[in-house]
Amino acid sequence: LAFYQTLAERIPLYVPQVLSSYTDDTSATYLLLTAYQPTPPPAEWDEARYLEVAQQLAHFHATFWDRADDLAVFPWLQRRRQDAIDTDIQHAYGYWQNLMNERRFEDVLTLKRHSWLRGMLERIEEVDLAIKSLPITLCHGDCHIGNLLEDSDGNLIWADWQEVGLARGPEDLSFLFQRASFEGGTPPYRAVIHTYQENLEAAIGEEVSLTSIK
Repeated sequence: LAFYQTLAERIPLYVPQVLSSYTDDTSATYLLLTAYQPTPPPAEWDEARYLEVAQQLAHFHATFWDRADDLAVFPWLQRRRQDAIDTDIQHAYGYWQNLMNERRFEDVLTLKRHSWLRGMLERIEEVDLAIKSLPITLCHGDCHIGNLLEDSDGNLIWADWQEVGLARGPEDLSFLFQRASFEGGTPPYRAVIHTYQENLEAAIGEEVSLTSIK
């Protein structure tokens, strides 16, 4: 509700129109929104639709690119845990080791696969450094095709803002790719990333590393 009241009009995206809202005695909040049509499932998306999303994401992220201080007045925005990486890696090591020790998984979680997983976990800090090479901006936080609706004119309506917060722009793009692929889509990765970079650079007036985005 706070997003719709304070930030929705400041971003260059179509978002659902709020018709009414209500907060009860338990602080649960209810929103009554205008109804929109869902977009087709990822398997039915063509390249043009993906590029449209990349273009809109770039302009959205450009709005507060490297201007996190402007968003400090919104304490309800999600913020990335600074201590998460080391702790989460250690937990993951333990979880995978526990699974490795269960006989029912021995045909699936082979020694070779377990070694590969450990190698990937060891690279998480490397990936985290690449992420941190880009400035913080406002991100959707739950960017997948299921949260993209359409109005009667065919405009994309960006819905479901419960996870909106401070992050790095390509994190939205990454989640879009992951969910679309999992649900049977074939995102044109190279074209989307280049479209995102070109539109972002044009919007902020400076170069953005393609390597960091990838």
